[in-house]
Amino acid sequence: MTLSSSTPEVSDYGSVDPAPPATRGSSSDHRAVLLDEEARMFERMRAVFALRNDGSDGAVDTLCSAFS
Repeated sequence: MTLSSSTPEVSDYGSVDPAPPATRGSSSDHRAVLLDEEARMFERMRAVFALRNDGSDGAVDTLCSAFS
């Protein structure tokens, strides 16, 4: 799903994500949003999918930190 569309799209990974990936910001920006327990869940999920799409070692480390 894009922000301009209400129709969910299948990601490159074959999933229909509950939020579109964040398109702005660096991995460290996405990390800050993801780990901010006061941030809106929608924004945190956007950070999750942006990090997943990034796929770098740092992005994977951030995702592991968030889920442990």
